[in-house]
Amino acid sequence: MIFKRYKFIIRFALIAVSLVSLVLFYWQFYSQYQYEIAVFENRFQEEVTQIDNTLKTATDYVEQLQLQANSFYTIAQVGYSESLLLDSLQPQLIDDLPYYSLDQIPEPYSAQEVGNLTGFGIISDRPSSFYRELEMAFSLNPILQTARKMMGNGVFAYYLSTEQFINRAPWTSSQQFHFEPKLLKYESLNLAKPQNNPKRQQFWTAAYLDTTNTNLIVTHGAPVYDGSHFCGTVALDLKLDFLTQILEHLQWQVGQSFLLNNRNQVLGYANSQPDPNTESRLVWSSDDVLTPTLQEKIQVIATSNTVSILDRGPNLIVFQRLHQAPWQLVHIVPKATIVLPLLLRLGVGWGLLILGLILSLLIADRLITREFIVPANQLIAHIRSVNQETTTPIPDVPDDWRPWFETISEISDANQKMTAQLVQKEKMSSLGQLVAGIAHEINNPVNFIYGNLSYVQSYSRDLLELIELYGKETTTESFEITEKLEEMDLEFVQDDLQNILRSMETGADRIRDIVVSLRSFAQLDEMGEKQVDLQQGINNTLMVLERRLEGIGLCKDYQDIPKIQGYASQLNQVFLNLLNNAIDALEERDSDNKNIRINTETVLLTHEGAANPAVL
Repeated sequence: MIFKRYKFIIRFALIAVSLVSLVLFYWQFYSQYQYEIAVFENRFQEEVTQIDNTLKTATDYVEQLQLQANSFYTIAQVGYSESLLLDSLQPQLIDDLPYYSLDQIPEPYSAQEVGNLTGFGIISDRPSSFYRELEMAFSLNPILQTARKMMGNGVFAYYLSTEQFINRAPWTSSQQFHFEPKLLKYESLNLAKPQNNPKRQQFWTAAYLDTTNTNLIVTHGAPVYDGSHFCGTVALDLKLDFLTQILEHLQWQVGQSFLLNNRNQVLGYANSQPDPNTESRLVWSSDDVLTPTLQEKIQVIATSNTVSILDRGPNLIVFQRLHQAPWQLVHIVPKATIVLPLLLRLGVGWGLLILGLILSLLIADRLITREFIVPANQLIAHIRSVNQETTTPIPDVPDDWRPWFETISEISDANQKMTAQLVQKEKMSSLGQLVAGIAHEINNPVNFIYGNLSYVQSYSRDLLELIELYGKETTTESFEITEKLEEMDLEFVQDDLQNILRSMETGADRIRDIVVSLRSFAQLDEMGEKQVDLQQGINNTLMVLERRLEGIGLCKDYQDIPKIQGYASQLNQVFLNLLNNAIDALEERDSDNKNIRINTETVLLTHEGAANPAVL
């Protein structure tokens, strides 16, 4: 457009200033970036400590349960509560198999103080070691309930015995949960067995689906021995949803957090969703939550014992092994969340240094562009639009430029009005010529028919009189004449011929009236301003629309009104439009009662100082 070279110079100056600023900016940005990474690492370490503290609570309760069980066997002292609960165990049938449970809690106990001990088999006629183990399981109730309450709803605490029973808190009826033999095949018991855990240490299982197939859980447990005899395991089941809630409470505003165990399973996640193709009830692996570009780092993450940060592509991968479980906390954060705030902080300081120069250049460019370049371009575009006969409003331009736009718009409007008037005049002239031609072509044959009708009537009367006289004078008739008279029905022809001639005369009169109405409607000979009879114009218009008015009632209430000064053809066009609109509206109405009423009357318009009122 205008002054392209000027725009190039302004932009080049801005780019040069920006490049110089970037060179000075880079060193400070790099040092600040390293500092932010160190701060991020310290914060991550604090989050690892919080998770470790939560898991430490779980390991402490498992340790207390293990100590309580071992102490019971060492002291071998049975209290009143253990005996009362043991006596309250009731046999029952579940799926036609023998079971026993503590569905009826004896007083003074409640569901908040005991767990529901359920087992498979009969309760009577069992060895004393079996009843002793039951009493030991009841002695764990206080710790089981405390662990459950302190850890929250996402945790189940229990003792699982090789004698096929389980004491589980919180208390639920045996219809909701009861011992099942398949529990003895779970890792929560297998990892406690002597062959798998000779040092009798605490352990963590892999994630798995519980017996109700409703919860994904991971178990932390410890073995229980009566001397050298392996009895079972005390354990806490942690729902994976519980671990996910722990991660969500860390309140990382950006990035994705994962808990990975030593079997490459995802135990919890925050600010992320697994692969939607992964079935909802399966335990997710790291392949389901990490992008393909990060999967090559799985081995590094799984074996690292220290806090590490990997800078890979657009992400930072921060990870550390937990102390209370063989798990790792992994956090993937987009580098943009660190870089962008840093750029914002540094940009403010550096921006103040160069703001003056950049603002000066921008203001000068803005003023010149707004006051001259843009208005000039808009004026050129406005002229082109006007030349294309496109209606465009005057844009928002400086006041000094507005008169130019207004002048061009006024010239364009005047030109368009003049063109429209010429076109309309040409249309009306063409219409008048067309109507004149049609009227002439119709009028000539109609005059021929109308002029000869009188002769046809006279000749037909003479012929009929001759036939009648011939019939009177002829005394004998041949057979052929008699047969022909009967065939043609002479009496009917005599009567009907006059009716036909009168109908033809009426039709010819009708055609002449239509031609006169067409000529009067178009005012072929009176295109200029003259005295116009409005009622005659309305009647001529009704004659033109007679076909459309079929089926519509017409009521004309004409008053004695004077002629007015005007253009007859244009007034007739107004009447035509009004009547057409009325007919269209009636045709859309679903009613048999369709009427049009036309009323004419005199309207007097006066204004102050007028000597005589004007009559319209």
